[in-house]
Amino acid sequence: MNNFYCCFKIAADLCILASKIIVFKKMKRMRTVSGISLKANILMMLSYLCIYTDPLDWNSLSFWNVYNNLIKVAMVEYQIGLFLFIYYRFYKTYEKRDDKCSVWFIFIISLLFGIFTSHKTHKYYTSVLRGYQFKKRNFYSFWSILKNSGHCLNALSIIPQLVMTQESGSCEAATGRSIILQGTGNALMLVYNICACYYTSNRLMYVFLGVVTLIINLDFMLIYYKSMMVNIESKMNVKVKKINEKVEKVKNYFRK
Repeated sequence: MNNFYCCFKIAADLCILASKIIVFKKMKRMRTVSGISLKANILMMLSYLCIYTDPLDWNSLSFWNVYNNLIKVAMVEYQIGLFLFIYYRFYKTYEKRDDKCSVWFIFIISLLFGIFTSHKTHKYYTSVLRGYQFKKRNFYSFWSILKNSGHCLNALSIIPQLVMTQESGSCEAATGRSIILQGTGNALMLVYNICACYYTSNRLMYVFLGVVTLIINLDFMLIYYKSMMVNIESKMNVKVKKINEKVEKVKNYFRK
């Protein structure tokens, strides 16, 4: 993987990690998870576990594999930490009533996607963890189904957050910088997959999922900024009302 387009993936990973760190630091500083969807983060955590648990991805010591594995560990650790923050530490600030998106259809779609996009394998898979070989012939590979389902789950995992932001009208723990970085990371990852698709024919699935992810993220960005504008307008109206009240008091004072 010494091709030039790998720089797009590195930039995408760094943008996504930076976005997650910004949200995590703001939650810790404000001591609130208001507006953050627990369901969305559970889906993302499960997607990372599905994508990154293939033993074959851990059997090489090349620079690219070591880099990818470090990114995988960072992503999984973040999602587990965020889940613990929401579910245990700041659960009192979690707005459960607004987090009402049904996730079963996302699980079903992801599983069907994994089954129908997985390839039949006639290879011997080497288990890195136990050190033995096992043969799987003429049926869909378990790891392939798990990984493809995880990629689909990851693409759709933001939907509960989208629904929650629409319901609550705010997302206090998110920031403009984190949302822009997340969208930039997804766009760069799509560029990487398009470039990789030119050299390898097995990247079409990732291009499709990248387009879906980018569309959903753009929709989320639009909803977030609309809600922010509404909140700013309401705050401005409150301030204007207070100023008008003070002006009226001054006028009444001088009239007397």
